[in-house]
Amino acid sequence: MRSALPSSGLFPRYVPRHAAAREPLAGAGKTVAAAGLTAALLPLGALPALADEPGAADSSGSTATTSDTSTATTSPSAEPSPSASSSRAPASGSFTAPGRSKTAKATTDLRMSAPARAKAGRVPVSVRLRADSRGLRNGSVRLETSTGSGWTYAGRLLTNQHGVGSGTLKLATSARLRAVYPGTDHRLPDATPAQAVTVSNGEAQVLQIAAQYAGRPYRYGSTGPSSFDCSGFTRFVFAKLGKSLPHNSGAQARVTQRIPKSQAQPGDLVFLGGGRIGHVGIYAGNGKMWDAPRAGKSVSLRRIYSSDYIVGRVL
Repeated sequence: MRSALPSSGLFPRYVPRHAAAREPLAGAGKTVAAAGLTAALLPLGALPALADEPGAADSSGSTATTSDTSTATTSPSAEPSPSASSSRAPASGSFTAPGRSKTAKATTDLRMSAPARAKAGRVPVSVRLRADSRGLRNGSVRLETSTGSGWTYAGRLLTNQHGVGSGTLKLATSARLRAVYPGTDHRLPDATPAQAVTVSNGEAQVLQIAAQYAGRPYRYGSTGPSSFDCSGFTRFVFAKLGKSLPHNSGAQARVTQRIPKSQAQPGDLVFLGGGRIGHVGIYAGNGKMWDAPRAGKSVSLRRIYSSDYIVGRVL
């Protein structure tokens, strides 16, 4: 018969090899064991933040801030990595904001502000972009101008921490503007209604000056004020407004901004002659122009005599 070994003294207590060592249960507030299931308890207020919203926790569990002093260099169109949010999600599935499904995108609201009337040059434009009723930081907003048959790129604004972006847009003529936010994987796109901006380039003054010299005779090579040739007349009128033009119709066409006929405004220059420009006048609206016609004629307001012309704007 085997005798039992003492449990104290020089001999340690006998433990079978197959018996696993027992770990004590974790303290309250860390792990709860019930019916074979364990669930991690988060401290109060420690719910994971949405990865696509400001304040999302990083991979180490800390929370990023979007304060005024933030030095983050996130790309305007960059979105957080999906793995960043999944690593912090509860075991039962990814976290979903109350009232929004897992696949729903945030609703965006884009507004644009621009003056109804402005002088030619730099026109101030500002936008405000919000997502789920909060200012959206680093939103890339595209500014577009109407071409009559569509829209074309005019500039871009980047929003600050309050969802506001502002800048100036170079406009030499009246235009219709709109702002467009293309959206992301997490946010819906949005666009503002078209807004008309009337740009003044001194056209009234141009026509007033031109009219003052009605009746002055045409003389080849003359730049006024007693007589003019065609480019000498336009050069003289714009010099009164501080604008410098060369004394040649073809050269004037090269230094002015080309404008579609449909967008011509009084005060623009009209260049006639087809592929080889040979005459220039000042557009007066309604198919008419001020010009110094030819030998034997004088400065007058008359109809544009050909449909084969181009329009240039003096900047």
